[in-house]
Amino acid sequence: MSKNIRIAPDYYDRFRCKGGACRNSCCMGWGISVDMKEYFRLIGLDCSPRLHARLECAFHQPDTPSPERYALISPDWRGDCPMHDEDGLCMLHRECGEDVLPAVCRMYPRSVREENGVIKCVCSASCEAVTELLMDEEAPLSFRTDQTRDEPSLRVVSDSRLSELTRACLTLLQGRTRPLPARIGSIGALLAAFEESGACDSAAALSAAQPAAWPVERALPAAVRLLRRLAQNSPSLERFGAAMLERYDPDDSQLFALYRRDAAAFERAFPDWPRWFENLLANHIFYEDFPFTDKRLTPSGEYTGLVGVYAAMRVMSVGCTAERAERDALIDALSGLFRCIEHAAFYLNADYLLECEEQGDRGLLGGVLAL
Repeated sequence: MSKNIRIAPDYYDRFRCKGGACRNSCCMGWGISVDMKEYFRLIGLDCSPRLHARLECAFHQPDTPSPERYALISPDWRGDCPMHDEDGLCMLHRECGEDVLPAVCRMYPRSVREENGVIKCVCSASCEAVTELLMDEEAPLSFRTDQTRDEPSLRVVSDSRLSELTRACLTLLQGRTRPLPARIGSIGALLAAFEESGACDSAAALSAAQPAAWPVERALPAAVRLLRRLAQNSPSLERFGAAMLERYDPDDSQLFALYRRDAAAFERAFPDWPRWFENLLANHIFYEDFPFTDKRLTPSGEYTGLVGVYAAMRVMSVGCTAERAERDALIDALSGLFRCIEHAAFYLNADYLLECEEQGDRGLLGGVLAL
């Protein structure tokens, strides 16, 4: 078997699915699709009558089926996958083995892509087990290069500057001698210089003036409205952010006072939150190939999206742990949020919605970082 160069975060090979111990299965709340070939392979499996009966009722066709999106998994009354047994484990996996699972089930939360002859492997923080791994990492997230066996991959065309610029963003983000919001602000300076001149200079970004901050009182409603609007089309965000959405009303005159009390309690309960957020953001930057996340956006638009990610993490975490200051509640909130961030057009929506709020004044972004 041939060998390939692979780059992956150091936790990648330690990831293990929690199986029946998962509080919020990846099968819940998402429209999971299979292609035509997989559908007919599953329906025709040589398996037990009990499993076959489940498979017969497990799928329905979308309104506009295609060979690539031929059938959708039909959730049960709990919103869970019908293949889940009473103990939370997958009947299909248990009886027939991993090889018969649909590709999405075999791969998730892993993302494997080939870029410029290098295989990039990473996991999405939309999985609670990945969020737990990232929060357990004491040191800044590191990425190692080694040789590996052939991996299933999606071949993509990559910009030759991507690696250099992504590394520069990670370097700025992981400079722990400065507060996390200031580090994110330096990424904005880096991308502004790159957009203007094509320069990728981390040192200059460190010395650049931070964006003028709007009062946080004005930035907070913008962040809450961003999450509320996205939740209208994201069942995952609506479900996992329910406590925050109920607690924070962007039009409430007492919103800022309530949030500041909640934020102070959050920081007391979770003093390691800056490290946790840093690792999650570093993983996210690598996962999304930031700052080339969405080809429809300029580097400044990408930066707006990244600030939106931070703001969403902060408001979601503070609001969802206000009544239940437990680590599991925080993990559920963050992994639920990343379902929306990493599996939808979050950056494009954040750029549009925050620009609407700031009405052309980029100063709002500084206020958002001060949340």
